[in-house]
Amino acid sequence: QAIDDTRGMQCDRCGRGYHWPLGETWSPCSECKAEAKAADLEEAERFWHRELSQLDRAGDLYDSIAERLYDAMAGSSELRPAAGRHWVHAFACRACASARPGRLAPLKAARAARQLAAFVKRLRPGYSTAHAEALLL
Repeated sequence: QAIDDTRGMQCDRCGRGYHWPLGETWSPCSECKAEAKAADLEEAERFWHRELSQLDRAGDLYDSIAERLYDAMAGSSELRPAAGRHWVHAFACRACASARPGRLAPLKAARAARQLAAFVKRLRPGYSTAHAEALLL
C-alpha cells in the first residue's frame, strides 16, 4: 500500500525515523521498526494541526506564535510532524521564515526557510531552490 509522503510523523522511540500513514494504519518506524498505535499517531497529528490553526487568528501575535510552534516541533520528544516530512511542519516553517524582520533571530528564520525548501524539493524533485523559496512569498 502506498504511503502518504506528506504526513511523516517523527518516531518518539528513536527520534531518527518516521511513521507514515498507510490507509487506515501506519507504518513501523523507518529506522528502529518500532510500531506505534494508529490512534496515538492520529491524535498527535490532530494536536499539531490544531496548534498550527492558531496562526489563522493570531493577528499581531502571528510572529511569536509561529516561532513558538516552530520551536515546539523542533524540541519535542513526543510524536510530532517530522521536519521535511509533514505538511504541518512545512507550514510552521513557512510562518517562521516569513516573520517580519527583527521579530525572529535571522538564523532561525533562515533554518526554517531551508527546511521548507527541503520539503518542497523532496516532493517536487524538479523544483529548484528558488522555486521552493518562492513559496515563502
